[in-house]
Amino acid sequence: MSIHPFHSGQLVYLQIPALDITTSARFYERIFGWTIDPPESGFEAPGLIGQWITDRAPAPDAGPVGWIHVADIRQTLEQARTAGATVKDGPQPDGPRLLASFTDPAGNLVGIVEHPGHTDNRTMPDCAVIPELIYDDVIAAIDWLCDAFGLVERWRVGDHRAQLSIGGCTVAITEPRTSKVLPGKNSLLVRVPDAAAHHDRARASGARILAEPQDHPYGERQYTAEDLGGHHWTFSESIADVAPEDWGGTSGPGMRKSP
Repeated sequence: MSIHPFHSGQLVYLQIPALDITTSARFYERIFGWTIDPPESGFEAPGLIGQWITDRAPAPDAGPVGWIHVADIRQTLEQARTAGATVKDGPQPDGPRLLASFTDPAGNLVGIVEHPGHTDNRTMPDCAVIPELIYDDVIAAIDWLCDAFGLVERWRVGDHRAQLSIGGCTVAITEPRTSKVLPGKNSLLVRVPDAAAHHDRARASGARILAEPQDHPYGERQYTAEDLGGHHWTFSESIADVAPEDWGGTSGPGMRKSP
């Protein structure tokens, strides 16, 4: 399970009642593509982990209902029906969205949502901004970044392009001969759960440390290192919940939580 930055109030762990763990696990794997590990009870979904449990009864007519995004609500309903689900409500509009629901093989009510204009693509990560970095040797960069900074390879194509992820972030790396990416050195800011431990790993792997870990009044512990391509990476750990006004900043519209 990758380490993601968590936010106060975020749902991070979910327990789903099941009559038979393997049956439920296979169902959610087939319908939603969740990562499962039968006969163990755990699962991993986008931005969420959890487990199936047998010591709570399924509740089709009571309790909370989880609503899961799907790319094609009608196709998902048919797949669910084929896999043993019972459709409760067919697709119906809810503002710009389409909603539907079914009961899973154990009898839990599950809601699904299709948002307009959104297409899932496994080639692209969930993050909205993807920095692009130039390296003379992409293969060497993959190995170095994964070893020193703890990035994880998503995919590569030949020896000229790859995507690497860390936490909930992804960077694309490419070489200058076939790429349209602007050449030159870049700076990135990446959140990590433990800046000091990350610093120690980077130093031990040969990264050039430009700034040692330091605590800042805006609630972050940060250090900066240079990679083999000359790019500067600042790794930041949140150590306190601080409002911008507490250190001289001003909150803007982006600080307001969506309803």
